Amino acid sequence: MANVLLPNDHILFQGDSITDIGRSGGEKPLGNGYVAMLAGMLQARNAELKATITNRGISGNRTQELLDRWQVDCLDLKPTVLSIKIGVNDLWRKLGEWNR
Repeated sequence: MANVLLPNDHILFQGDSITDIGRSGGEKPLGNGYVAMLAGMLQARNAELKATITNRGISGNRTQELLDRWQVDCLDLKPTVLSIKIGVNDLWRKLGEWNR
């Protein structure tokens, strides 16, 4: 199978708490979840790619909050690969289980 990543790719992960998972505290910029795991796997298996990995997930964000920060937290970073996981908070708030 061909490698889908290119040397020096910038991989950006965007989303809510599923992406954040401990990143917002500041001590672990990739968090403690799937982003950190994928970064570790990529480094172990394809270190020669020298990919940059950035996590910009923010716990509690809805799609609107992601859109509000899109310029700074996505476009300005100029990623070559983008992963977005968001929507759980939109649903919870729509159902009235989490009011703000």
